[in-house]
Amino acid sequence: MNDTTTPPLQAPIKGSWEELLLRAQQMISQQNDDAIALLNRIIDRLAALPPAQRQAGQQRLEQILHLAATNLIFYLTYRDRYEEAMATIARLEPRVAEKRRVHWQRHHAAVRLQSGAVDEGLADLRTLAATGDIEDWGDFFLTALRFDRLDTAAEALAQAEH
Repeated sequence: MNDTTTPPLQAPIKGSWEELLLRAQQMISQQNDDAIALLNRIIDRLAALPPAQRQAGQQRLEQILHLAATNLIFYLTYRDRYEEAMATIARLEPRVAEKRRVHWQRHHAAVRLQSGAVDEGLADLRTLAATGDIEDWGDFFLTALRFDRLDTAAEALAQAEH
């Protein structure tokens, strides 16, 4: 095999985390709601592991957990099941590494906004901005503009300047 040839992809081992995730993704592609239960099972089992175990092996299990959660939240929002999507984020958030929590908090705000709970979503973004950096203020500002909340956008801009 030379440097320009990539090795063929191998099928995941039956019953492995990778295989379960692949099966759930295939169900999602077929709009099969059985994927919800399978993804919840993956998330619950991986989230119950000690963080050090999920971080081992180049964070393999942490990455699978992240992918399973992202796939589930995407599918639930696609099905307009926003409350379940937000509950998934809330269930996962305290169990992930501190540096990943902000990602899930942003995701929670986005799902709230998508569900039509604009005031609550903007409140989430305001909280993130108050504890974050200038980029979070920019997200808050632009989102307020997108939802035609000019007073809120002006507040975001004023706060970002401080």
